[in-house]
Amino acid sequence: MEPSHTGHGPQILLLDFGGQYAGLIEKRIRSLGVTVERRPGDLPLADARHPGLLGVIGSGGPDSVYAEGAPHAVPAVFCGDLPFLAISHGI
Repeated sequence: MEPSHTGHGPQILLLDFGGQYAGLIEKRIRSLGVTVERRPGDLPLADARHPGLLGVIGSGGPDSVYAEGAPHAVPAVFCGDLPFLAISHGI
């Protein structure tokens, strides 16, 4: 999926781990007037970083995080200066 940010205004990065609610989360954030960039859950944060990025939301997936081959966020997402909110995912 191509980046959708324009470089202007606030933006949230939505990391999609394959859950059914990612589209609903994206729609709700956009309804608040905030730009959302929806990308795969394993995206390196450096690939999406820009001055307008305010935080990261991880939208859960259908698998247990303990299952073999389950998707995981890149650890740097948790160590940076951006707030991270996980929804329906035991990250």
